[in-house]
Amino acid sequence: MLPQQKILRVLNLIRLLREPFPKTVKQLSLLLECDERTTYRYRDLLAELGYFVELNENNGWYLPDVKERYAADLTVEEMAILRTALSSLPAGHPLKQSIHRKLFKKSELLPLADELAEVRRAQTVSILQNAINNHRVVKLRRYFSANSNTISDRAVEPLEFDGDFSQLTAWEPALGEMRYFKTTRIEGVELLPNARTYSGSAPPCDIFKMSGEPFTVKLLLSKRAYSLLVEEYPAAKHFILPIENDDFPYRLVMEVRSQDGIGRFVLGQAGELVVEEPESFVAYLRERAGRGMWIEK
Repeated sequence: MLPQQKILRVLNLIRLLREPFPKTVKQLSLLLECDERTTYRYRDLLAELGYFVELNENNGWYLPDVKERYAADLTVEEMAILRTALSSLPAGHPLKQSIHRKLFKKSELLPLADELAEVRRAQTVSILQNAINNHRVVKLRRYFSANSNTISDRAVEPLEFDGDFSQLTAWEPALGEMRYFKTTRIEGVELLPNARTYSGSAPPCDIFKMSGEPFTVKLLLSKRAYSLLVEEYPAAKHFILPIENDDFPYRLVMEVRSQDGIGRFVLGQAGELVVEEPESFVAYLRERAGRGMWIEK
């Protein structure tokens, strides 16, 4: 393999390890198109560079949070000297790993991995937009599904993007269903010669990118639930008003098109919100949560 290809694969591994959903070594090997032994070698290489890969409870690999990676006021040359000095310390030294982590926050490879991700996404969007304009079928290469935790190639008929090109709406003939794909989880796109067979338009979606018959939900939100909701779904802010309530100072009144989308958010915020209505949504949450306790008005 050419040195450039190895460098590209290392940057791709950094990009994958920084995504929200940790992946197993088998999944990473599929995405990188190499065997598992090679993936382990790249992990060891990252460790030598100061990137310490961690495991979650499901053996998923990830890199620790690096939101403050630019806090350290060190140049690249200074970090290189520090890494050389650290290499002389015994492996079990109590401060070695801590210092490595702090250097990692300033790592010069992180911006390169970010740039690579943006270039890949731009290429993906360009090909998919071409398919939309010309009514063509595409193959999404090595798409990672967070719902099923699987990686596979998917032949789909692209219909439209959402406003920021973060999600693709497409008809999937093999399933006979409309599906929604995160562009950041698409590793490659192949434009196929087939013409699109789906003749309808993309169905309307709610802010959670779900389609279906609309219904209204009313929630009371804590400050934490409010912050998390508007951070992940900025459009929700237009449907939230402040109220006089010490524990739940915000009320959300919004039309949605599926219990699944908003349900995933609510199920992750136990104790941080109140479900006011509808009763059918409360019943859905109870069924999904099993013996979990949920506050209702």
